[in-house]
Amino acid sequence: MLPKICIAFTGLIAAIQASILPRDFCFGGDPVYKVCFGSPNGGPENLDVEDIPKAAAYLRSYGRSTSPPGLLTIAAAGENNCTFVTLYTYGTVKVVAKHINFTHTTSVLFEDVADAIDGGEFPTTSSVEKAVISCGWKGGKIEVNATASRPEYHTQEFLDSGAITNGILVNLVSSRT
Repeated sequence: MLPKICIAFTGLIAAIQASILPRDFCFGGDPVYKVCFGSPNGGPENLDVEDIPKAAAYLRSYGRSTSPPGLLTIAAAGENNCTFVTLYTYGTVKVVAKHINFTHTTSVLFEDVADAIDGGEFPTTSSVEKAVISCGWKGGKIEVNATASRPEYHTQEFLDSGAITNGILVNLVSSRT
């Protein structure tokens, strides 16, 4: 049996008010390329590296278990909000999505989220190096890149939604805090 999870749906997303956090914290300070934690990018997360592919595999499986395949959708929150969503926790690893595009709803396949974490179901040396798993025990973050050729991104329903496929960072942080 799979561990209990916390999958966030748009209506259940908790937003952190910009009055608590500076606007740059939410939308100005995050690069879209891979960042591994540790000096000068904050402290390392001390993750058990064996937990990382298991977390990615679960998200990939979850996305495939729905019909049509599951999308992580985070609504545009407006410039006064900052949205963090816990997607899944396995062992020492907590997978957290952060919405960095406050003007558009962003929607990506859970499979693309998993690929950003582990480099893909059948990874190559190159894809692993580009993924957050290459940060190892330190943890890290990267923007989820949608696989544009996937037919799910070209359905009339997806196109009519007005969602875009960029603007979600996936973070691997410690579940111990």
